[in-house]
Amino acid sequence: LAIEEILCGSDITEGLLELEDPSLNQELIVIQNIMGLLAVHPFELGLSIGCMCNASAFGLFGQVLVACTSAEQVFNVVAKFLTGDHDFVKVDPRIENNKIVTRFDITDDLPIHLQLETEQFILGRSMGSSIALQKHILAGLPCLTTEVGFSGEELPGMLQVGELYDCDVKFQQPYNYLHSDIDLLKLVFPLGNNMLSNVLLKRAGNYLYSKRG
Repeated sequence: LAIEEILCGSDITEGLLELEDPSLNQELIVIQNIMGLLAVHPFELGLSIGCMCNASAFGLFGQVLVACTSAEQVFNVVAKFLTGDHDFVKVDPRIENNKIVTRFDITDDLPIHLQLETEQFILGRSMGSSIALQKHILAGLPCLTTEVGFSGEELPGMLQVGELYDCDVKFQQPYNYLHSDIDLLKLVFPLGNNMLSNVLLKRAGNYLYSKRG
């Protein structure tokens, strides 16, 4: 795809990206452009794009995650920053019934006439980026995701999530989720740096605070 086609109507330029993050409305325009240009199911398309991400694609937030030394630190970062205030999805990791449950909820910020296909794209992208980030953060350590669940019926690409995690996939669940083995909490991440993560966490907090203002 040509960059001009992807960014058409969004007012996003390369110079703008070097200075600030796009707004949610600009992001939504880009998503609509991509879905209109490619004849791929929205979830499958979002998943493929999410899987192409790496830590640097998430800027300061990605740097914070990579610097985390433990799963507990990662959970705290995700719970603090992926609240849906600056994205179309809220990610909520919790410990329930002796396992780690990470829930994915689409926010209510989407226009009604764009909701269904765009929600499918965003959920796929979120699942794909989670896979990519886990691979980066774990840096060769075993992935301990044990189950994937989706709130609706099976869509193209959803079984692929299970294949990438090498785990079961369930449908018609109460919400969208990943289950991880509780032993993940015992892992020490190879790329972690406690001092760096604290510095970056403070910087990221200041950035998001300024955005809310």
